[in-house]
Amino acid sequence: MPRTIIKPEYPDDPEYMKLYKAWGAESDKAYAEFDAWVASIDKLIADIKVLAQGMSAQVRCNQAAFQRQAQPVIVVNRTWVDSIKVWLEEIRVKLPDEQKVSALKEWDEWYAALAVWMDQQEQWYAGVNAALTMLASNIEAQLMAFTTSLNEWKQKMIKWKEKWPTTTDDAKDDDTGDDEEDNG
Repeated sequence: MPRTIIKPEYPDDPEYMKLYKAWGAESDKAYAEFDAWVASIDKLIADIKVLAQGMSAQVRCNQAAFQRQAQPVIVVNRTWVDSIKVWLEEIRVKLPDEQKVSALKEWDEWYAALAVWMDQQEQWYAGVNAALTMLASNIEAQLMAFTTSLNEWKQKMIKWKEKWPTTTDDAKDDDTGDDEEDNG
């Protein structure tokens, strides 16, 4: 959409024309500053997108490191807890029937507590892993949504700028210095 061109009202008045041309120069400067601002917003949007991808990748890298470190510990602990259960069952089989419950009561209680601890450890691992997955996705999604909103706002500003008046018609002004011809 072309901008409104404001023609001089008093082209024969030298003082008025000085002010008119100064206003035109200031307007052109403002347009150039606005265009530079738009370019800087485009750079900001591009930088935010790179940041979003980088932060998401970093979280995923941390998640992979967590998995490499924690998963073996979980497996070893689960194996150890399960081996205690097998050991208790092997002992229980060797006991006379009347002692199968009473002789290992404290050991059974200890194993039950250990099994709960192990279940909680596995739940903790799953929760941290899920949280890291969600964090990586959310970081990227939120920053990308922000860039979309920022770009929409920038487009509104560009449309708003198109309504600004100007003293020159860039397509028609041959800038020869002949004010009568340049101003119609």
